[in-house]
Amino acid sequence: MFVILINCVTLAMYNPLDPQCISTRCQVLEHVEHVVFAFFFAEMVIKMLAMGVTGKKGYLQDKWNRLDCFIVVIG
Repeated sequence: MFVILINCVTLAMYNPLDPQCISTRCQVLEHVEHVVFAFFFAEMVIKMLAMGVTGKKGYLQDKWNRLDCFIVVIG
């Protein structure tokens, strides 16, 4: 939940009018976003390894996990 909160805060702080991302703030937010993405990706991979990808109790059988996977892949 903490990582989701951090992600929401960084998205709110992002300035879309800085397309070159030359400010320090933008560069820090970009690095934080990479760390958050890596965390969510690692969480997805660990769950896939633990549960299996398909099968009766596989990762992709749960609708919330499918949504999570879709969001991570799009990210």
